[in-house]
Amino acid sequence: MSAAEAEFVVERRLARVATSGLDGSLHVVPVLYAFAEGSFWFSSDPGALKARHLAANPRAALVVDEPPPAKAGVTISGEAEVFVEGWMFDHAQDVLEAAGAGSKRRRAPGEQVYIRLIPRHVASWRVEPKTEG
Repeated sequence: MSAAEAEFVVERRLARVATSGLDGSLHVVPVLYAFAEGSFWFSSDPGALKARHLAANPRAALVVDEPPPAKAGVTISGEAEVFVEGWMFDHAQDVLEAAGAGSKRRRAPGEQVYIRLIPRHVASWRVEPKTEG
């Protein structure tokens, strides 16, 4: 991901993530996210379709964009990791909280799952680095 693309996604909080079930069924849903450590982090209710899809098929895509008149955005695809407990479960909550995209209260295992989507393919349009002045 380029510096301009990273800056673009760090400045935003809302994305849409696409997942696929093992049967090929597709699902797209908005998520609040954090971009940190080179990955996208978001949460889900444990029984939600996106969580079930990602547990069965970790491939996903995500888009962060600005509507007209800007018409700018970044789309990525990659592999997702789902954390249901343990230190990465806690770390994910820290990452989301620090970015202002997390819950106001700490969640216990079983209440929430956390997902890290690692970009493997990146494309963008009209994403320009900020200029001084």
